[in-house]
Amino acid sequence: MIVIGHRGCAGLEPENTLRGFKKAIEIGVDAIELDVRLTKDKNIVVIHDETLDRTTNLHGKVCDYYYKDINIPLLAEVFDLVKTTNVKVHIELKEKDTVELVIDLIKKYDFVKRVKIISFWHNEILKVKKIHKDIKTGLLITHYPAFPKNLLFETNSDSLCIVYDKVDSNLVNEVHSLNKEITVWGKINTVEIIDRMIELNVDGIGSDYPNLVIERLKVFGKR
Repeated sequence: MIVIGHRGCAGLEPENTLRGFKKAIEIGVDAIELDVRLTKDKNIVVIHDETLDRTTNLHGKVCDYYYKDINIPLLAEVFDLVKTTNVKVHIELKEKDTVELVIDLIKKYDFVKRVKIISFWHNEILKVKKIHKDIKTGLLITHYPAFPKNLLFETNSDSLCIVYDKVDSNLVNEVHSLNKEITVWGKINTVEIIDRMIELNVDGIGSDYPNLVIERLKVFGKR
């Protein structure tokens, strides 16, 4: 069961920042999760929102700015940060038409075995596998899937990434029976919720407080 630092460790440090990713690495996460978008000049930057308003002192859409005019991390900078560690990177595609550029960067860094590309854009996930079959992928969903097998195999995806309050033991068992993985995300930030996810035997837990997840895994003898 892997521990995934959500947007670095968003409960402890500013989200999607190099500072937050460094903290997550120090805590001992297995993977960091981050979000990517493109600037006007097609640089891959790490930011969740479509606009810069919430997390920077600038205003307007990320895609309307040249990279030199904003101060947020490049995905390449995150790769540089983790390359001497064993930490993996889960990359959420926040918009369409980013797949090719992200994969080019992954290949440049020889990170094919170090990343997982995830998205709510399921056609983009299918595109990842068509371009590079060895890159792991995950389908982000907010509902309990009626046909998990169809969903996973139609997109040729390696894992289901489901919001924590929609998962149960039947779904976990079904996904595992398909030799696929299931990870959970959302506000998994309390002992009660973390413990329930551990008891369900999911494959990965994403949290704003990965330190707490690690503590609970130790209690369960799983760390």
